[in-house]
Amino acid sequence: MHVRYPIWLRRADRPGARVFAFMFALEAITRAMLATIIPLQTYACSKMRGMSAWRLRRLASPG
Repeated sequence: MHVRYPIWLRRADRPGARVFAFMFALEAITRAMLATIIPLQTYACSKMRGMSAWRLRRLASPG
């Protein structure tokens, strides 16, 4: 049985500096987006529920 693999899969066995740089950049962008979006979404939800900023800080603080 003949299986036709995607073109990009043929190059996957030869990772190099470009692959590493791309994956590093993708991971950094993902972390930056999560670090920005999650607090903003939490703040927006707290405002809809009428929660004060003080209570929100209290819930978010460790310990």
